[in-house]
Amino acid sequence: MRALLLAILGLVLLTAVAGAQAEWEWIGPSSTRTDVLAVDAEGAIFIGGNFSSMQVTEDEGLTWTELSGPFRLASAVAAPAGTLVCSDSRADGLWVTADKGVTWSRVSVHQPEEWVAVLALHPQTADIFATVQFVNLFYSQDGGYSWQPVAAPLNCIDYWDLAFAENGSIWVKGDASLWRSDDYGASWTDLAMPSECAYGGGLFVAPGPVLFLWGQDRVAYRFSLLRSTDLGVTWEPLSDGLPAPPYRQFTAMEDGDDGTLLLADILNGVFRSTDQGGSWEPYSQGLDGPETNITCLADRPGGGYYAASLYDGVFRRPHDVEAVPVSSEVPGLTSLKVSPNPIREETAVAFTLAAEGPARISLYDARGRCLHTLAAGDFGSGEHRLRLDVRDLAGGVYFCRLEGVGARLSRRLIMVR
Repeated sequence: MRALLLAILGLVLLTAVAGAQAEWEWIGPSSTRTDVLAVDAEGAIFIGGNFSSMQVTEDEGLTWTELSGPFRLASAVAAPAGTLVCSDSRADGLWVTADKGVTWSRVSVHQPEEWVAVLALHPQTADIFATVQFVNLFYSQDGGYSWQPVAAPLNCIDYWDLAFAENGSIWVKGDASLWRSDDYGASWTDLAMPSECAYGGGLFVAPGPVLFLWGQDRVAYRFSLLRSTDLGVTWEPLSDGLPAPPYRQFTAMEDGDDGTLLLADILNGVFRSTDQGGSWEPYSQGLDGPETNITCLADRPGGGYYAASLYDGVFRRPHDVEAVPVSSEVPGLTSLKVSPNPIREETAVAFTLAAEGPARISLYDARGRCLHTLAAGDFGSGEHRLRLDVRDLAGGVYFCRLEGVGARLSRRLIMVR
């Protein structure tokens, strides 16, 4: 009888762990307005905004240091080369630091006084791209110190967002316009912008690629979230599990190494999707209610996420505790996880196959060249693990790719030297 009771108790505990979810944890600072969040390869967190000074923490919020960088921060990106590039919302150009904000260099992309609206890092080449309002799209290959325009001028006036797909294509959301380049800016395709997202908002490209677009219409100015799985030819509205308009205002999206998507709504908190946006669930456990006003999301090195609040600093959240199957059934999704990431010497690669069959997992450099096939052959369904030694690789951005059994997944890796 005692053995039976212990077995039942163990099953109850196992089920509880399987369904356990982590919570968001506040890591400071207090009394700040945060519109911009950036995390570098070494885990330093930079925040700032239009009406607050820049601050940085290198110990996950135990201490915060105020920086003398751009006072009115519009955008920021941390490059694998070790620089942090920031734009000033007062049309004051760019500022670059290579020592985590101790010293700064003022840089001009096009001219001394310019409004750089968006900064973004190309995931394959590690080049930094910058949109200059009313001018063009530019890119830097040296960590933000020098810039050159893309080959073909982009016929866009207002830039709202910039994103990149796995295949290297560049996507730009303008004011009532949507553009795509498949040749690194040598030519552009003008796509029809759905009227529901014509004004403001943003753009996100998940693996697949699966495109997400959000913004407001120009009649009622209501926010919509759309998804495209055919490179922007057709779009479908997403609403399952999300607040109904007009009481929503989407601000950011992020995907994690666990295959989930996060969506920030400044009026309603954070939502999570495990089916590429088809359905959403609240993901705000630990936040101080929807009024936390989440403006930014970012991946957390080593797994998990950061969320920046407009007035309440930064929150962190590890990935949820993985479900432990109580039966022999295999989860229906194929996944690829790499941890730790960023990587110094070696890391663990775990991939789960939904069905038995052939698969290959390979390592690629930022230019798309296959450096090494880690494993290839027939694999059974379920999870498989292997070690990846990177001590012979230079620092920078790489990609781990899983192919087979009806799936193709990629994860960006950052080598720290």
